[in-house]
Amino acid sequence: MVKAQRAQVMAELGPTNAAQDPLTTVETARFALDFVNDRLDKRQVTAIIHSHGHIDHFGGVRGVVDEADVRAGRVPTVAPKDFLGISMDARKAEGMAGG
Repeated sequence: MVKAQRAQVMAELGPTNAAQDPLTTVETARFALDFVNDRLDKRQVTAIIHSHGHIDHFGGVRGVVDEADVRAGRVPTVAPKDFLGISMDARKAEGMAGG
């Protein structure tokens, strides 16, 4: 696990290297993956796991995988059934709270 504001977890599951909850921003998620790769064997993320729809759990996903690979099905993504609804509700609430 790498801490950078929050936690991003890298799990080696046989031939799959899953990133769970890839932080808030692309930059912090990429930094965390680079940190792991510099200290362990280089790992390419081959799956994404989102535990829930808060921005600090999915906002950095583009820092660890290429969107084209996700769209093409080369990097499977696992998320709760209501992930999109929760993430949109959370973003609306953040906007209302901030202004």
